[in-house]
Amino acid sequence: MPESSRPAWPSGLADRLQLGLLLLDGEDRIETVNLWLCQRAQRTESELIGRTLAEAFPAMLAGRLPAAVKSARSQGMAAMLSSSLNPTSLPLFADAAAAGRGERLHQLIRVAPLGGKGERKTLVEITDVSAAVAKERALKREQQALAAQRQRLHNVLEATGAGAWEWDLRTHRLELNERWAEMLGYQLAELGELHVDLWRRLVHPDDVAPSEAASQRVIEGEREQFDQEFRMRHKDGSWIWVHSRARVVERNEAGVALTLAGTHLDMTRRKMAEAARHAAEQRFRHLMGNIPVGIIVRKPDGELIFANQTACAQLGVTTDDVVSAERMDRVLRCRLPDGSLLPSAAFPREEVLRTGAPLRNFLFSVQHSESQAPLWLNCDAFPIFDTEGRISEVAMGLTDVSALKRSEERVRQLAFIDTLTGLPNRRLLIELLDKAVLRSHRHQQFGALLFLDLNHFKFVNDNYGHAVGDQLLIEAARRLRVALRDSDTVARLGGDEFVVSLEELGGTAEEAEAAVQGVADKLRQSLGEDYLFGAIRHRGSASIGWTLYLGAGRDTDALLRDADAAMYAAKRAERAARARNQTT
Repeated sequence: MPESSRPAWPSGLADRLQLGLLLLDGEDRIETVNLWLCQRAQRTESELIGRTLAEAFPAMLAGRLPAAVKSARSQGMAAMLSSSLNPTSLPLFADAAAAGRGERLHQLIRVAPLGGKGERKTLVEITDVSAAVAKERALKREQQALAAQRQRLHNVLEATGAGAWEWDLRTHRLELNERWAEMLGYQLAELGELHVDLWRRLVHPDDVAPSEAASQRVIEGEREQFDQEFRMRHKDGSWIWVHSRARVVERNEAGVALTLAGTHLDMTRRKMAEAARHAAEQRFRHLMGNIPVGIIVRKPDGELIFANQTACAQLGVTTDDVVSAERMDRVLRCRLPDGSLLPSAAFPREEVLRTGAPLRNFLFSVQHSESQAPLWLNCDAFPIFDTEGRISEVAMGLTDVSALKRSEERVRQLAFIDTLTGLPNRRLLIELLDKAVLRSHRHQQFGALLFLDLNHFKFVNDNYGHAVGDQLLIEAARRLRVALRDSDTVARLGGDEFVVSLEELGGTAEEAEAAVQGVADKLRQSLGEDYLFGAIRHRGSASIGWTLYLGAGRDTDALLRDADAAMYAAKRAERAARARNQTT
């Protein structure tokens, strides 16, 4: 190699560099190595000189490095290798002390031919970047931890509905979250410049000075926490109450406060509730004497504390009767919804004393006399505790729900009865049919479901009007009731369709079929008689189909479908028969 191509390392310079240098000869053997590399590789210079990379650094990056040397030499260009870019790669050499600490080495390796393309000697430069990588990763972990902490704080603020604020005491700038503005009816962007003067403009004039004085004591370190209640002006012009808590979160080395941060909670509802509670106390005595709800308050031993006139009137007793719970039991005859007597042990007060919990919607009836209808009362009872957590009193509220009970019964009737004909509707039919199927199974007796359709009903509606059509349906329902037994059921499904349920038709299908045929003939005859509506005479007829059942083999929907299908089959057969008669 010409003298000009040899590395010109000043004496001692290479050994003072904080990086590794080694020079490979034309046979890729180490020709020169500096002190830094020897120390890091924990080898002497004599142990490295004359060795190939694979011999000097087994199981490291030596497998990749020779290829990089060859490529750099052939192309005349430097090449880079990095053990930090590939987590699975190993550094060129290992640091035993670092490995003992569980640290990973990260090295940046530069390979450069000396002299240009085809030059046989190669310079390898090794830089330890472990500290920089570790610092970068530590910074990233800190950033992630800070982001997680901020997210947790955000979640807490969201969950509590608190407005967050931060006051830079150097610039008097404010940092606010969206909730802070929402409390006042604003969006954050509407507030304009976020300066402490904004806060002063929004706080009630009477509350500015006390709040500023309290915050100043915290800023100066006289108090640890700012904790104030004050009024702030809402966007709609009203005043809301705010509970603000804050602390100094940043001070300089001299102890001077730099940042004050805290939260706002809207306590308007609480303030309003306190005012309402005070007003309620003033009205309580008056209300108790006139409220339409009976109120009785007793001690656990039964001693009467309070009973208003409404309660005495509801129960039909005097104040003297109310004084003793046992006496009330003798005077009153209270019953539960199932008709059984209500004993004193099951009375709401006893249940509350037993469980220590409120009892809601306890329904019972009181009958003042044999000639009067029962009075239905809904009772809500709850315990009143003393300061030691023991039940000191039990309060009972009695509401007269007699009118509601009558309405419920009326609604139930309307829900199950066809208002035009007075017959059961589909809902009641399903309920009755379910019971009939169970009886059929229990007694092993056939039953039948007949489906009836009035023929030419549409003609009557279209030509004579719906009023006449309604009269036809009412008369047809009457004829069906007359023609059937009391134990049979007839219902109207809607329109001109009726359903008849027959029970106890025999133990065999033959017996049942004969019995149903007889009933069907009787119904056809009854419905086929003329209908007279003033001057209108209408010749009626009906198509009837049926299905038999024994036990619970099919559900009610299936029975209705089968009977309906049988009715339509009968209607088609009747039309075919009329067509044949007309042809002949």
